[in-house]
Amino acid sequence: MKFQIVSIAIVFVTALAAHAQVLPPDSQEAETRDKIELPESSPSSPPLSTDDAGTPGAYGVEVNLIESSDSSVGGQNISTGIDANFGIGDQVQLRYSKESFKQKVRSEPDFNGYGASSVAVKWRFYNNSSQTFKLAIYPSYQFDDETHPVGTASEGRNIYVPLIAAFTFGRSTLIANLGFTKNLDYVDQRSSFSSLALGHALSETLRISTELVSQKSLGGEAITWGLGFVKEIFPNEKSNYETAFFGSVGRNVGWTIDQQDHLNVLFGITIAHKGK
Repeated sequence: MKFQIVSIAIVFVTALAAHAQVLPPDSQEAETRDKIELPESSPSSPPLSTDDAGTPGAYGVEVNLIESSDSSVGGQNISTGIDANFGIGDQVQLRYSKESFKQKVRSEPDFNGYGASSVAVKWRFYNNSSQTFKLAIYPSYQFDDETHPVGTASEGRNIYVPLIAAFTFGRSTLIANLGFTKNLDYVDQRSSFSSLALGHALSETLRISTELVSQKSLGGEAITWGLGFVKEIFPNEKSNYETAFFGSVGRNVGWTIDQQDHLNVLFGITIAHKGK
């Protein structure tokens, strides 16, 4: 059902973009001027799970330092991670992600370790003339280097390929993600991911966003809802650097694989060097 919703959303934003393409030249120029003057409104990961279609720009660098927790009745998982991005040209982005974690389970000793490393390439292959509609793909590869307890099997290597569709209207942006994960070591392990997110710029330096996410595997479908924000704390148009603080909170809606309710909290900081 959630795949149908996201698929309809992708078709909807595509139709809106097609309509924008047939506007008279004067209208397109006016929209372009308005878009340049409007603040950033796109949802993004982090702080949400939904990826955006943006890139850092040619030779741009963006580093996210992230702290997050996943809490339930049975315990808590706390992680600290880094998400490093580098722009190649205006439409291509490279990404590397890694995290450390601490698992706290009731009546058991804490378990510390490192999460699996991940590398990805984002390619924004379509922009309309007014820059209000964008399409991108964001394939990633997850290594089999995660720390796991002695006597338990590793998660194996994964490939994840999502399609991203983004449509900006005024001070808001609607984004849909639709992706699939394939495990290269365990043929029976595969999953799908779909999400719909809406972001809105409250000011030149503050934007909020919300999302509905569906993750479907052979075990069932887990649905989560999230709310996030991004606040630029050192905005300076004349500087080549940008710094922002971000955060989000989310929880499951209905079924989870461990049959427990989960509360997710995330916060972090972004340090970026603007691309050319």
